[in-house]
Amino acid sequence: MRIRNAIYQFGEISGGGANSNEDLLTRIASVFKEAIGMPMVGMSVFEKGVTSEAAAIWVEGPWETFDRDHFIKQSAWAKDDRVLAKRLEISPQGVVYCRSELMSDSEFQATRLYNEFQRPLGIGDQLMVRYQRHDGVELVITAARELDSGTVTRSVVSQAEQITQYAAQAWASAWNNEPDWLSRLSPTATRVLELVLEGYDDTQISRMLGLTYHSVRAHLKRMFRHAGVRSRLHLMRAIRGSRPCGEIIQCKPTPEPQHM
Repeated sequence: MRIRNAIYQFGEISGGGANSNEDLLTRIASVFKEAIGMPMVGMSVFEKGVTSEAAAIWVEGPWETFDRDHFIKQSAWAKDDRVLAKRLEISPQGVVYCRSELMSDSEFQATRLYNEFQRPLGIGDQLMVRYQRHDGVELVITAARELDSGTVTRSVVSQAEQITQYAAQAWASAWNNEPDWLSRLSPTATRVLELVLEGYDDTQISRMLGLTYHSVRAHLKRMFRHAGVRSRLHLMRAIRGSRPCGEIIQCKPTPEPQHM
């Protein structure tokens, strides 16, 4: 039943409604995590291939915002240090891999990725899958257990295989190749923009965020300048109107969801 509910929710997400790329990844990750029952789930988007720096990453797990920043920083490591990305890059897309299928335990535990990133963050055995949209932008979905809590079971892999393509299509339908200035917004400015897109006025936003009215206006004026618009309405149209309706490159038949 969880699988069917997840497929239904991914269909709703495909229909739109996300206020930002981060909101989109958050919603997909939350549904995916609930469906397969894994403690850690990540959604990573790469505009220039999976061995390049990520355009965006969202993770669901036992991490604070500061810890999440490590995921973006790790994606900027040299290609040779990002061993799983290298293996995933040359492997067929749309296939759910356990980490051991890409790299043996002994080989993996000798890497910088394991010793400086995954072990300190408590990331254990994991599964991952890569999808590519027709414009070349790629999504990597990962799910992991806590360190020393055993391997990912075949049952979890089977559940993931049933829904990853639905999750990827929800992403492909709504992901927007955002301009550079959007990715450089401060957390406060990002929250101001999200509330603007939700329809709140400047006074409401100032009260909700604990900012002065003039501070909210200053954030908006900077966004107007970056976006080349003159009003909040034009700003909303510029962001919402640029969202593409993409499709993932089909790689294999979608499995028929089973009753769970």
